[in-house]
Amino acid sequence: MLKLRRYSFSGIGRFVEKQTIDLESKSHLIQIDGHNTNTGGSSGAGKSTTIEALAFLLGISEIPATQLQSRITDEPIWVQGEFEGNVTITRSKKDGLTIQTPEETVSGNSKLAEEKLDEIIGVNRDLLKTMCYKRQKQGGFFLNLTPKQSYDFLMQCLDLKEFQNKINKLDDTIKAIYKPKKIQLESSVKTLSESINQLESLLSQKKPPQKEEQDESSLKITIEDFILKLNNLKEEYKKQLDNAGTKPEVRVSLSFEKDEELNNINSQISELKNIINNNIEDKNTEIQQASSAIFKIREKINEFNQLKNKAIELDSFVQKLCNEFQHLEAGNCPTCLRIWETKENKQKMEEIGNQIEFNKKIVEEYLKEVQKTPHYKMMEKKAEELLQNKTTRPVNVLEEKDLLNLQEKQRILMNEKENIKIF
Repeated sequence: MLKLRRYSFSGIGRFVEKQTIDLESKSHLIQIDGHNTNTGGSSGAGKSTTIEALAFLLGISEIPATQLQSRITDEPIWVQGEFEGNVTITRSKKDGLTIQTPEETVSGNSKLAEEKLDEIIGVNRDLLKTMCYKRQKQGGFFLNLTPKQSYDFLMQCLDLKEFQNKINKLDDTIKAIYKPKKIQLESSVKTLSESINQLESLLSQKKPPQKEEQDESSLKITIEDFILKLNNLKEEYKKQLDNAGTKPEVRVSLSFEKDEELNNINSQISELKNIINNNIEDKNTEIQQASSAIFKIREKINEFNQLKNKAIELDSFVQKLCNEFQHLEAGNCPTCLRIWETKENKQKMEEIGNQIEFNKKIVEEYLKEVQKTPHYKMMEKKAEELLQNKTTRPVNVLEEKDLLNLQEKQRILMNEKENIKIF
């Protein structure tokens, strides 16, 4: 199996621009942490998307490409992985699968490209998905399997199918050898049983009253003939048993012939339920993000309104200082309007002038921020429309329809299984 060195992706989930994850500088155990800048938490940051990108590249993703496709760009999904041995694998919704090795390049949505990928991976992809890929909130794998699924999984893991095929072929050979002898023996037993029944029937008959001596003698000869034939049949039967040898132990296991179909339907139902739950979770996450955005926008608008009120108060205060400055400039006291031409007058004018300039700058800064209010109100309106759209947008319409159809098929097959009679 190849070792992944690094991989890049774009157009998937919330990632629009090209993202690259380099694994060569990391340890064997990697933990992915995320930060959602909208909510401040880790939910919805795109942690699972980085793994889904790798699953999409290897063709083991359970999520359709239409759901993986980013909703905020028209560019199709694109994922590329670089592996040891100068092997590069690229998969995109537009160009399909491309595999580059030192010997050759295979590309396109062809069976040949997928077979080449299986050859490079070296493991059945269903088995690979089971061993190293587990979706978010997916339950335990092995404990959820039916007995038949557990058996098939272990046979595949331990590579025992070849031995099972040899055992089945040997069982068929044994049955082919012993079936003719079994039919021959059963025929001999049937003939012997018929002879015994004839003898018992003859012995049970009543002797007629006339010609007693002649009938008794005739009956005696007939009995002796039957005994002789019976002994001969016994000897022949014994010889056939000796020639046949020990009868092999044949284990016959009857099962519902549609078990595999029923197991596939159960698996599809489980996967569809996971998709439905994930779609609901994604919708709730989007609604939460939109609500959070509206809340932050409204906080900003309230902040602008408070700045506007402060600017009005400061402007009134500046106007008052200007009046005082005019009185001092005219040589009058700002409170009693008497003549005041002293050194203290000039100091007071300089102090008030500095206060006027300082507060004017603050008012200008406040008004500059307040001018952003219309833009944020427009953002609030768009965010409210987006929230309304996400809240009323239906989800899982097709998935729930498919689920009902699968559950109906499951019910029919379960009824058939209950009505099976094993003879």
